[in-house]
Amino acid sequence: MNLGFQPGQLGTALVMVWLVFSLAMAACVIAPHIVADETIRQMASSCSVHHDRPCIMCGMTTSFLAMSKGDLATARQANAAGPILYGFFWLNILVTGFGSAFYLRHLSKRNSNHRQER
Repeated sequence: MNLGFQPGQLGTALVMVWLVFSLAMAACVIAPHIVADETIRQMASSCSVHHDRPCIMCGMTTSFLAMSKGDLATARQANAAGPILYGFFWLNILVTGFGSAFYLRHLSKRNSNHRQER
């Protein structure tokens, strides 16, 4: 199945998309340590849409703010999936960081070997 990519381009495109999503995830878990809680709550409430029933993301802001302070009980009460998602975001950040470091190291070795061949 050809999607219009040259060999190797699809993998590069997927990695770029993963990096963009990883940056967004990093912003979600790092922001509570930098920005005041009330500022985050104001931004989140301006983006919410009110329904007749709770949505899957209801309480996620409160849950993430509680997790950033280490308050698991409040985080679970606000949204049971919040601590799991928060943990997944941190895990993804670690994997992305180590993966990027490994890749950059690989590139620098490959470039230095290429220069020595000349």
